[in-house]
Amino acid sequence: MHLWMISAFEPTPLDNVRPMRFMGIADAALEKGHRITFFTGSFNHFNKTQRYHSTTYRSVVKHRYELVYIHSRPYTRNISYRRMVAHLDLANKLMAEIKSRKDLPDAVFISFPPISTVHKIIQWGEEKKIPVIVDIIDPWPDVFLKVFPGAFRGTAKSLMSPFYHKLKNILNSCSGITAISETYLQWAETFYTGDKPTACFYPAVQFPEITNTVAKLRLSLQKKEGRLRMIYTGSLAGSYDIAVILKAAEILEKKYPGKTEFAIAGNGPQESMVKAKAGELNNVKYLGWLNHEDIYREFCLSDLGLIQHTNGATQSVTYKLFDYLSAGLPVLNSLNGEMAAIIKENKAGMNNKSEDPASLADNIEKFILDESLLGEYRRNAVLFAENAGDSAKVYYKLIGFVESVVSGKRNKFFCPGKEVAV
Repeated sequence: MHLWMISAFEPTPLDNVRPMRFMGIADAALEKGHRITFFTGSFNHFNKTQRYHSTTYRSVVKHRYELVYIHSRPYTRNISYRRMVAHLDLANKLMAEIKSRKDLPDAVFISFPPISTVHKIIQWGEEKKIPVIVDIIDPWPDVFLKVFPGAFRGTAKSLMSPFYHKLKNILNSCSGITAISETYLQWAETFYTGDKPTACFYPAVQFPEITNTVAKLRLSLQKKEGRLRMIYTGSLAGSYDIAVILKAAEILEKKYPGKTEFAIAGNGPQESMVKAKAGELNNVKYLGWLNHEDIYREFCLSDLGLIQHTNGATQSVTYKLFDYLSAGLPVLNSLNGEMAAIIKENKAGMNNKSEDPASLADNIEKFILDESLLGEYRRNAVLFAENAGDSAKVYYKLIGFVESVVSGKRNKFFCPGKEVAV
């Protein structure tokens, strides 16, 4: 099978970063003997830089895995008018590239969003009678509604009606739907009618690499005894509740001086706030931006992983969940719904109310007072990550799902921690 993969945001094998979703899916497709053409933009969404200044073609595996970087416009803010214009421009250039190609695929696997790109590909797939599977990684355009005050969201939704019209067309016309969570699949079901193949595949990580690296590092690294260490790694953008982490740190430093440490890694608008608190509180440490090797080192020195979002966050199941769990770090989470249920059901961490530092501090205190609890939750964390978050297993099953859509057959495929009919 020749599979076209399309994503405006995902990193590629030439970006010198650890594999994420689409890189893992491509590896699984290669393992099963398929051929890959991976289309993406020249603009790197994560570090906001241009990879190339014109459309560029690169080979990863000769005759089997090609990268196509479509020249795309830059933007600085993730939720902005310039980003929407950039996506429309990318969609038009992508279609021009695709229409120039004579070697057509057996199927297209495309990341949703952006809406404009997916909509044009769906129309093209219908015309060419090529199945298109849509992979939902974010609930657009709903994600844009959160920037409006509650009283204005109805008006904002009306103004965005053209995008909702495209969304309905995409989900009604595509050949199959995958998503990074059951929550997003349920969200998608509200926009289409009828029956079609659907399946959830969590945002998986390289489980063996993380566990092996962490195990080796633990042989040479010495963790401070008698101190419970929490770590946050990732963006310091406004949607992440860094303030609640710092307030919880202050609460616990007063109640248990010298017994806790909060290590925060990343960069973004809240960086200055973190630096200021690190200067005020003995138990706050700012690590700056770390590459993934340094992150593994910090995981070795830590006990618990922090996932804290502000109210109204649209994320469901995040990469960070399996990053932490694979390293044996139980999670302290503020996301509601599916994430909270996963953590509770598997005893792989604890959930606190969003924007509530007291409830976060209370959960951390449980681990301070009961040392055996950490060992139990560590074991649970690793076990669940191995079963439901190992990219080698998850994405191999995802390719099986794509194969079933192409063939028209329905079999059993991997969904989080269980086998379900799709």
